[in-house]
Amino acid sequence: MKSENVHISFKINIKQEINKMRKKLFMALLFAALIPIAVNAQKTCEVCGNHTEAEKSEITKAIDYYIEGGRQGSSAIARKGFAENATMSWFEDGKLKSVPIQALYDLYDQPEKPEGGVSYKMTLCHVAGDVAVVSIESQFGKNRFTDMFTLVKDADGWKIVSKVYHSK
Repeated sequence: MKSENVHISFKINIKQEINKMRKKLFMALLFAALIPIAVNAQKTCEVCGNHTEAEKSEITKAIDYYIEGGRQGSSAIARKGFAENATMSWFEDGKLKSVPIQALYDLYDQPEKPEGGVSYKMTLCHVAGDVAVVSIESQFGKNRFTDMFTLVKDADGWKIVSKVYHSK
C-alpha cells in the first residue's frame, strides 16, 4: 500500500510539473508573438499589416503620380512614379500584350481627359524589403480596372517597374 501511495504521489507531481511547463511555454509563445507588435508600434498598414504607414505612404506616392497623370492628361506627372524601363501588360484577344510604359504616356498625352473623373482604392500592398506589390481598383471616367503594380525602392524612392491591368 505504501509503494502504491508513492507511485500515485509521483504521478501527481509529474502532472503538476507538466502543467507548469505548459504554462511557461504558453507564456513564452505569447510573449514571442507580442514582441513584433510592440516593436512595430508605429502603426502598420490597414490594407495588409506587413509594413508601416510611412512605407505605405511612400509607395502610394508612386501610385498617386500614375493616377494624377491620368487625371490631368500628363505623362510628365505619371513619369515621376515609374522607373525608366517600366512595362505595361494586359490580356487581349486571347493574347498577352506587353509594351514599354511609353504606351501609357502616349495615352495620357492625348487631348481628351476622362469624363467623370479618376479615382482609385488600394486593395493590396505587400512589402518585402525594397520590393512591393500593390493592387488597386481604379476608374478612369467610365472605364474601370484592376491594376497591379510591382515597385522597387531605390535611392530616389519607390518606382513602379511593371503595371499589369484587367479591364472590367
